[in-house]
Amino acid sequence: MGKRTVGAVLFVIGLMSVTTGAVFFQQAGSGMVGFWRLEESASPSMDSSGNNHTSAAWPAGVTSSTLTPAALGANSARCVDLNGTTGMVTFPTTSALNLTGDFTVCIWVFKRTDNADWVRIIGKGAEPIRTFGVWEEPGAANRILFQQRDPGGGYYVNFYSTGTIPLNQWTHIACRVSGTDRRIYINGASSGNATVTGPAATDASPVTIGAAGTFHSWWDGRLDDVRLYGRALADADIAAIATGAQGPAGPSLTATYGAGSVVLNWSAIAGAVFNVKRSATSGGPYTTIASNVSGTTYTDTTATPYYYVVSGVTFGEGPNSNEGMPPVTALPNTGLFTSEVPTSTSFNVTFNSPAPAGGSVVQVTSGNTAEGTVSTTFPGATPIANGFQVSVAAASSPTIPVTVTGVNDLAADGPQPYTVTVMASGIAFAIPPVQVTNNDNDTPNVTISRTSGLVTTESGGTDSFTVSLTTQPFGDITMSLTSSLTSEGTVSPPSITFTNLNWNSAQVVTLTGVDDPAIDFTIPYTIITGNLVTTDSRDTAAYNGMKPPNVSAVNMDNETIPKAPSAWGGCGLLGLEIGLPLLLLGLWRRRRA
Repeated sequence: MGKRTVGAVLFVIGLMSVTTGAVFFQQAGSGMVGFWRLEESASPSMDSSGNNHTSAAWPAGVTSSTLTPAALGANSARCVDLNGTTGMVTFPTTSALNLTGDFTVCIWVFKRTDNADWVRIIGKGAEPIRTFGVWEEPGAANRILFQQRDPGGGYYVNFYSTGTIPLNQWTHIACRVSGTDRRIYINGASSGNATVTGPAATDASPVTIGAAGTFHSWWDGRLDDVRLYGRALADADIAAIATGAQGPAGPSLTATYGAGSVVLNWSAIAGAVFNVKRSATSGGPYTTIASNVSGTTYTDTTATPYYYVVSGVTFGEGPNSNEGMPPVTALPNTGLFTSEVPTSTSFNVTFNSPAPAGGSVVQVTSGNTAEGTVSTTFPGATPIANGFQVSVAAASSPTIPVTVTGVNDLAADGPQPYTVTVMASGIAFAIPPVQVTNNDNDTPNVTISRTSGLVTTESGGTDSFTVSLTTQPFGDITMSLTSSLTSEGTVSPPSITFTNLNWNSAQVVTLTGVDDPAIDFTIPYTIITGNLVTTDSRDTAAYNGMKPPNVSAVNMDNETIPKAPSAWGGCGLLGLEIGLPLLLLGLWRRRRA
């Protein structure tokens, strides 16, 4: 592996991983080309830079380990472990990975054995073209070699570190190209450099970690938090990465809420740009609304009921600032339910900033008192139309508890959404209304007092049943009634109409028997109920098309079989023997008809 020097490029590989609960942010503004935290427990390795440089599937010899660099602390839960014979992670090439100017590469390494051959820890290129390579020399010397080749395949830069890589210990390595200077860093400190001029080569080879793929040896150990920047990081940035830092400290934020805008101001951080984020709920998740902001102020005029944070970005994005929140909040303001049972829910009106000079009057009102009412235990509350109000003293920051209680009604109206409005005098910011849903406890149905066992007679005997609804309709609901056999029984009235006034009154339906001259004994018939028809669209889902049960009845005969002597002229037994079969034959023919 000969030596030559090269022009201006910065390359650093840095490890960054995160445990459950640790937070990794967007990397807009950091200059990252690739950021592989290597936190996955299985293939593939994902790119956290936002550039989607996902790895190819892991080959045999690559596994996940939980033995990560102590310096990364809560920012790393896993790393990759390579077996020294086949283990290598490959990131397919793109134009963004063809680094021709300044760049930096950072990586954490843990070596188990000394190799008898060269090992490329990270790099891009093959024979004879190599864009860059971070190598460890063979044997016990354990120095780092940084290498680039020119377009002709000659060594453009080829120099060693002054420090070495120990066994069984996490070590941070960074290589930087900056103008004509090429420099190696071990654990954040400069460890050798070279000065070169001229262009470096690029090719279509992928970026790999753990081996060069087709030549030389394989890394036996673990790798973590790999970073590739398209710019030359400052010495201080490289030193910070080697301590496990992820970016600058969070700035201090103030938010001023006006009638139509929110003005954000935050503390300056040397060399940093900023990402501005907001969320509809306190604590996030946040959406970035501005990236790479170079100043320390931003005005949001698109909407005001938001919570804001700002993060600084240098070599990575640091933690969020404190949260800028509205001066008065009513939370939670979504996902609240009451019911007609009734049941209640609650939220708090909180002064996140001291009340203005002269104090503030807070009014809380229900937008639909037929569905829900509001109340509070806050001292000094007084009733107003549809709600209550309280007086808040100047410079105080109280929390006002609000209870919302569902109201019962008699209609099958399903879940009904309604709002609770909160207003605070002296506050220019409009407090978003609280959204509540009142769940129904009514089941729509038709109640029929009797559906069987009704008896009428051919002598005009009647029977009856009653009909009512179980819930109050908004409009009229009609049910038709017809007899299946009007020659035996009639029904009155022929239809029933329920209104929102008489819906629960038992309406009487009368059945009247019909006479005929035949001796037909007891005849069954049915009162057929028609599908319900509604006139108000609000009743459609509950009642329209509902089919009530039919009602069964019988009509009793009033004819009697004549005595044999009178029917057959006193012919005695002979007349009965002749007359009875004739009577039965007549009945049979009538039934058949």
